[in-house]
Amino acid sequence: GREKTIVTPPVLNKSFWITNSEVSEEYLSEMSLFFIYMRLNVTPDNAQYQHEALLRFADPKYHGVFKTRLNSERDYLREERISTAFYPTKVSIDSKGLKAVITGELHTTVTNEPLTPQIAVYEILYGYNHGQLLIKSFVEVNEHEKD
Repeated sequence: GREKTIVTPPVLNKSFWITNSEVSEEYLSEMSLFFIYMRLNVTPDNAQYQHEALLRFADPKYHGVFKTRLNSERDYLREERISTAFYPTKVSIDSKGLKAVITGELHTTVTNEPLTPQIAVYEILYGYNHGQLLIKSFVEVNEHEKD
């Protein structure tokens, strides 16, 4: 039978549309913010859960690499007692190229001691096939490398 996946970001700020071959900018924006939240709004206690949920959206070709990276991040958060929160300030979407660039402030706390917030930029590249959005790459980019 046909497999049906229904995905709803926790908060919908805009209406959006999808077809079997295309997605709207609004859809890519909402999903990208959801994925950013799952990866970057983490504590030593919830990182594993958040990252496992995020991995369900990984392209099978990227899954192994992404899982290794997320496990490394989770272990580092636990060992160093680090929590992070990301506050987006700009989302740039290329719906034809299936790419999102999210800029924001990354707030980091180490053993309950807040560090100075840093501006961070993340790029998420997607694959899209028959209504399924999959993460092909999710990396922090240097300010000078972004579009």
